[in-house]
Amino acid sequence: MKKLLAIIALSLFWNNTVVAKHFHLTECYIKKITDPKYKHFERNSFKEMKNFPSLLKKEINDGKEFLLFYGDFGIFKSTEINKFVELSLVSSYPTVLNVVTEGKDGETLIHKTGYDILTGTENNIFFGPADLSFRKRDGFEKHNNRLVINRSKGTIELKLTEFGTQKKISAFLQCKKKPIKHNKSKKKKKDTDNFTNLYLIFLSIIGLINLAGLIYLIRRKK
Repeated sequence: MKKLLAIIALSLFWNNTVVAKHFHLTECYIKKITDPKYKHFERNSFKEMKNFPSLLKKEINDGKEFLLFYGDFGIFKSTEINKFVELSLVSSYPTVLNVVTEGKDGETLIHKTGYDILTGTENNIFFGPADLSFRKRDGFEKHNNRLVINRSKGTIELKLTEFGTQKKISAFLQCKKKPIKHNKSKKKKKDTDNFTNLYLIFLSIIGLINLAGLIYLIRRKK
């Protein structure tokens, strides 16, 4: 009887359709920066993500130029940004931060950085740079930045380090959440369905054999 119940349970398990779900954060904008002196980067919506100054600074003493923040998210750049055409994050493997900007001269620039999950809680996921092999294969930009994503709020925390002072600053992006499904191709789905159907037929036959054996044993005892 236990064998029969186990077979029924397996049949129910294989009948369930498991769909892997990821999340897609779109139309992100800089809602908050923890240091008040950078408040002019904050916006109220993605449509307001325009007119960003260059973060390239010149050292007064020796004339050297440097970016105000270490690293490069494709958001804080050495050139002026007229507007953001896209600022989104797709959770996959690896997770990708897509940044498309339009410069003052009308030139469109595309930046793509990849991230791997370091650790996580129920709502927060902590990311570090993706493996180098992925960056080479998919054209990701080299970086050493980290992100924290809050899935329930749809926010991305960019962890920044100020040049010179080494001060830790966070820029929080507010995004729209768009759940996406990881769909298989029709051919793969058809092959999987055929295999599943054959497997279920096999389980049904085994189940009938076990049932017949159980009935035989019961009658024999009588």
